Amino acid sequence: MSLKLYENKTIKRVNILSGKYIKNIIYNLFILNGRTLKKVIKKENTIHFEIDDLLVLSEINSNSKWCNIKSEFSRICIVFKDGSKLYLNDKNNFATFKIKQSEKFKNIK
Repeated sequence: MSLKLYENKTIKRVNILSGKYIKNIIYNLFILNGRTLKKVIKKENTIHFEIDDLLVLSEINSNSKWCNIKSEFSRICIVFKDGSKLYLNDKNNFATFKIKQSEKFKNIK
């Protein structure tokens, strides 16, 4: 499944389902609501989600991936306004999800 299928979709909400982010809360997670996922770039083990004026960095490893199938290892779910969903499935709970201001990362291509 290509993450490019989610480009130009509007985020309805982001849900924390399980794992380390239940205890280590992402406080500004709500700022993604209503924004559009403009571009997805994969560089080695890092996924860059360009969301309007923000950048979400997600580091993954061999036991984690972003996909459209929920599993017992689903940690984060991005729900889009069209009803589609994107899950971070992470068996070992090592993957990361960080929100940054995109101006600092304009040279990432």
